[in-house]
Amino acid sequence: MPSPHPLSTEALVLRRFDTGEADRVVWLLTPDRGRLSAFAAGARTSRRRFAGAIEPFTHLSVQLTAPRRGDLWRLVDVEILDAHVTLRGSLDAMACASAASELMAALAVEGATPRGRTGHYEVLLAYLRALAHRPMVANDLYRFLLLALESSGVRPRLATCARCGRSESTAAEHFDPTEGGRLCGGCRPRASGVQPLASPLLQALRLFEAGEAECPREGRALLWDYAQHHLGKPMKSLGLLRELGL
Repeated sequence: MPSPHPLSTEALVLRRFDTGEADRVVWLLTPDRGRLSAFAAGARTSRRRFAGAIEPFTHLSVQLTAPRRGDLWRLVDVEILDAHVTLRGSLDAMACASAASELMAALAVEGATPRGRTGHYEVLLAYLRALAHRPMVANDLYRFLLLALESSGVRPRLATCARCGRSESTAAEHFDPTEGGRLCGGCRPRASGVQPLASPLLQALRLFEAGEAECPREGRALLWDYAQHHLGKPMKSLGLLRELGL
């Protein structure tokens, strides 16, 4: 039987898992094929093929062999393009990189990439480069969060009402993840437990979205709650972000 056709591509390491006595499974985010799961034989013992390469946040050039069945590719060869070493020296930067990678691992579709938008890969790579090459700024994480959600077509609507499209501020507004963002006072929430959206917070979020201000602390929690709603599960990395005040 002929060998499956190999795939050569750039990739970002999202996660890795130990399996067996010496092997690993690694989640890779690629430019054209979304998230791929790959089996790295002997990765925990080989000092030549994979040593130091399949660490989270690393930018790689990889060669993969397509699976004969199922979704698990085989990692044949790797070359480190950028290990993003400097971000690993900062707990704040590591926490932000972990949250960004966890979010993208959940948003990215196995074997597919969004069409007509800036892809998950490009958004995450730009953010990891920013973390590695300049001081960590919490505001950058929330700009990344909006871009990540936009790359999946679920960016929250803040400028206009998610239901009727009204842009003018009104009394008694709400933020409803199930509707896609802000609800004006004329569009009553259909779900229970929807969070009121006070006018000062809405204004602060609009300024943040326009690049004119930092994301307010209340807005950070609101955006993460929105992201987790669309993921359908809680994010483990948020606990550390909260502990660090990020």
